[in-house]
Amino acid sequence: VLDHLGQINQKTLILFAENDGLIPNPYLHGGFTENIANFAKKSISNSKLILVPKCGHMLQFEKYNEANNAIINFCKE
Repeated sequence: VLDHLGQINQKTLILFAENDGLIPNPYLHGGFTENIANFAKKSISNSKLILVPKCGHMLQFEKYNEANNAIINFCKE
């Protein structure tokens, strides 16, 4: 998937949980969530990155208010 991010031309919101222990997969790829998030931001030309602090892999459940507000505000832009 990472190899194809540069093909995305639409305005894109990238939401990442700062403490996601599964992205990137620690067994297959290793690395840090923030590195993957920044790579996505750099690869998708018209994108906005939001890193949600104190949140794990289930961002939409753990920080649902923050996730919903980020999406709503992004759609209003």
